[in-house]
Amino acid sequence: MDFRIDPELCVACLACVRVCPSDAVAVEDQKVWIVDEACTRVGLCLPACPHEAIIAVGDATRALEFALARNAILILAVESAAHFYPATPEQVVNACYAAGFATVHRGVLGDELVAKEYLDLWAEEGWGNGGTVIRSTCPVIVATIRNQYPELIPYLAPVATPIEAEARYLKAMYGDEIPIVYAGVCLTEGGEDVDAAITLAELEGIFRKRGIRAQDQPLYFSRIPEERRRFWSTAGGLPLDLLKEERQSSRRFRKFRGLSQLEGIARAVAVDRIELGFVDILRAKAASTIHCSAPKRSCSGAAKSWARRSRREPPSQCCAKGFRIQVGAAFAVEVNDTGPSVEAVEEVLDQIGLAPNGRPWDSGRVATPHAASSRWRRRRAGPP
Repeated sequence: MDFRIDPELCVACLACVRVCPSDAVAVEDQKVWIVDEACTRVGLCLPACPHEAIIAVGDATRALEFALARNAILILAVESAAHFYPATPEQVVNACYAAGFATVHRGVLGDELVAKEYLDLWAEEGWGNGGTVIRSTCPVIVATIRNQYPELIPYLAPVATPIEAEARYLKAMYGDEIPIVYAGVCLTEGGEDVDAAITLAELEGIFRKRGIRAQDQPLYFSRIPEERRRFWSTAGGLPLDLLKEERQSSRRFRKFRGLSQLEGIARAVAVDRIELGFVDILRAKAASTIHCSAPKRSCSGAAKSWARRSRREPPSQCCAKGFRIQVGAAFAVEVNDTGPSVEAVEEVLDQIGLAPNGRPWDSGRVATPHAASSRWRRRRAGPP
């Protein structure tokens, strides 16, 4: 997976530069591009760009090779209902089979595993019985916390994303040698547990190369469908029991949308020591659990259709038997004790110069350049 900047849409606002944790965005005059060698594929730049100039590029060639081999497993994100609308979910799944994928799963197994893990965690002493648990199923949220709000890392739920959990489950079911392809919106969700990650547009491109149109497929499943019933979860791995708490206006459940909310959460938890309970936070606002990647006119219809189908299906404890896998995740606190060189600081201070009154700039809230310069000189000189 790679990220690219569309020069036709980029206006060099440098929003991507400000959020990139690995300084992988290069700027020269008005040209902005991403340096592949430095990019860590976190994906913070994607939602940060206000002009939608950054494009996620998946492993389409590799996914096509897996499909041609006819032994790959496809995990199809629920957002496909919106992307391929007005084609029905049955038609999309049939198109995936026609393209060569041996088995098509739709994220239910991963959602169930993650939701059950959250409920078990919520019942443990020190988490649900008092404290703060931050939902960790959005890799962009996790990456933002690790890079910008490290004080929140101890509050991240040690739970993998639903796609990671499902990939581990499928590897245990079918064997480690079977390739797994994930097709969705957020390509970082599968992490290293999937063998290829592609966007839904790239999946559509695979259909075209194979001469397949989703809307031409039968309206009923051409094969017996994989498990699609839910017992513990909604789409995204959120436990149903916690959603009931939300409907009952419980203070133990709080919902936030958008990366900008993290600053307030960090202040409440790390500074004011407020126990927030279960914090359900995702990187973007959405009206439903389906994050639409299609035009708005099609999203509501696709979401309603998907919800109606889900309600008609009886619940099932599909992940309670058979295989045991690790659904946990670890988020280490990384201490970066390195700083810029003294020469670099001095150069920046010289460029800042003096204020119009002939004195160093001073907002009254931070150290003045004079103070910073003196501090760096003392550091360079060593202890007295």
